[in-house]
Amino acid sequence: MALALAGSVQVPASTQLLPPGTIIPTDTQRSTARKIGRILEDQHYSRAAIDDKLSDVVYQRYLEFLDGQRSYFLASDISDFNIYRSRFGDMIRTGNIDPAYLIFARFQQRNRERMQHALTLLQTEPDWTLNETYEFDRTKALWPADSQAMEELWRKRVKNDALSLMLTGKSWPEAYRIQMSLNYEGIGASLQLVDDYVTIMSVLEGGPAAVAGTLKTNDRIVGVGQGHDGPFTDVIGWRLDDVVQLIRGKAGTAVRLQVLPAGAAPGTGEKVLEFTRNRVTLEAQAAHKEVKSVARNGRTLKIGVITVPGFYQDIAAQNAGDQNYRSTTRDVLKLINQLKAEKIDGLVLDLRNDGGGYLPEATALTGLFIDHGPVVQLRDTSGRLEVLDDPQTGAAYDGPLAVLVDRLSASASEIFAGAIQDYRRGVILGQTTFGKGTVQNLVSLDRWSSDKTDNGQLTVTIGKFYRVTGESTQHRGVQPDVPLASVLDTKEIGESALESALPWDRIAGVPFKLSSSTAAAPPLAALATEEGERAQHDPDYKWLVSDIAAIDSVREQHAVSLNLKTRREERARMEHERLERENARRAAKNLPPLKSVEELEKTKDEAADVVLEQATQVMADMVTGVHPQTPQQKTALANDPPRPQ
Repeated sequence: MALALAGSVQVPASTQLLPPGTIIPTDTQRSTARKIGRILEDQHYSRAAIDDKLSDVVYQRYLEFLDGQRSYFLASDISDFNIYRSRFGDMIRTGNIDPAYLIFARFQQRNRERMQHALTLLQTEPDWTLNETYEFDRTKALWPADSQAMEELWRKRVKNDALSLMLTGKSWPEAYRIQMSLNYEGIGASLQLVDDYVTIMSVLEGGPAAVAGTLKTNDRIVGVGQGHDGPFTDVIGWRLDDVVQLIRGKAGTAVRLQVLPAGAAPGTGEKVLEFTRNRVTLEAQAAHKEVKSVARNGRTLKIGVITVPGFYQDIAAQNAGDQNYRSTTRDVLKLINQLKAEKIDGLVLDLRNDGGGYLPEATALTGLFIDHGPVVQLRDTSGRLEVLDDPQTGAAYDGPLAVLVDRLSASASEIFAGAIQDYRRGVILGQTTFGKGTVQNLVSLDRWSSDKTDNGQLTVTIGKFYRVTGESTQHRGVQPDVPLASVLDTKEIGESALESALPWDRIAGVPFKLSSSTAAAPPLAALATEEGERAQHDPDYKWLVSDIAAIDSVREQHAVSLNLKTRREERARMEHERLERENARRAAKNLPPLKSVEELEKTKDEAADVVLEQATQVMADMVTGVHPQTPQQKTALANDPPRPQ
């Protein structure tokens, strides 16, 4: 059924063209659209006008949301829709949002057609010997020109899905019988549906997934099995809620996931992970410590490590008058005192995967390491500027300090890391951070309503954070003084990877006094050069870098072969290369080689956290001092850039 969208730019006054059973806008939804328009124009930090330019952005984003892989709509559908690309702004302002529902109705129609075609294709086993490829990344592809092109695309898509099952050792009849969907008590992970795959967006510290350390951001779940040996249910294309229900269960029970690693092409070897379901407790999410021993120059140095999973505060307990209420700063202070009693030589604060949290904790935690001064600037929609200071005079710890971050360190983590860097109080190690330098507020959509209907809330960006130097953390993040390798892809994760994210900018800085420990700190360029030299010879670090290179090569792929023999050979080659990388590491450490990938899967990695080990080595350099020995080191030292003041 074709909807009469073309031929006129007149927005339909009714929804009579919509097929029976199609969702249609209610009066409340029309009213809500008008409210959202007023809120965005009046309160959003960017003060963007709802005009034709914004309308085009919203229109394009809507199409990407519905069909980002160009696998449902035809080119003719897009041509029909284009008459509305400049009218979305008017729709928001007037509440006449029928075109958005007409577009969605067309999507439902195309979805039903695609699913019916897929079921028809499954009645016949494909020819696995054909040398053809499937383009699985179609984000930049053209919309299919006609129904014939669309059917060919789906023939290859269904064949690839079936081939992925065949690669697991199933026969064609078994693959056909796999249940296919066509339409925080658990493992402790945040999930989102991305292009038919339930994708890991973050791993909650303290949950079973974080404890296991095997599930990573942007990994994709392709199957779920109950218990230690229950059959796997294929969940590609499932609704998110349905997959979540399969993963959830009673605490203490086991669940197994078939996972396609982040960036890997469909059909690449999945890894099977088993978790014991459990509740995520505050204690498990709290800051915690350990002590690492590092041999250096005939000495054994004691390096304290404090892991900070988030910036939390038990506000309810505080308001109730509990003098022992929990908070990040209070917990870290206790850990610092315990580590000082153990006479540590240096301290590493591990903020990897710390997505932020309660803003006052960021300023308070900074105050544990500086004497006193401003920590962050906050500018709101009106341009009003507020400077947030360290709430306490005096530092709890004034020894050598390093802060370890990665791409998932965001918001409050970036405020803390940026302040430590600007004060030259410590050295920032790791990867460029997320770049989340904005402030959001929840605005009730019922504030102008006289009835008791709950219309939800709108998240609106109302402010921006700036470092004491005047530089924003937004988009650009905090850049490390000493870079360390990471499997996280900055092109796929972070504010800079988001469309229409607010840009980086700077304002005037505020006066602050550099830390008194600055003069005793080794030059940053010398630390980075020393780490680079060490990394070239460390077998664990070389293994990590080579593993990342292999992952990156897979990420570069946008198409896969649909020849079963070729795909089996490709998988065997990748598994062989993976085994070779591991055995090269083991040989360098005088460990016996592994004979098979199966043996590799059963063997725990002796170097569980390579990056943290390197961070403790950098701290050892800071404690013992780094002196340039080679011409390259001397050049790096001479080029050590001054920090803004």
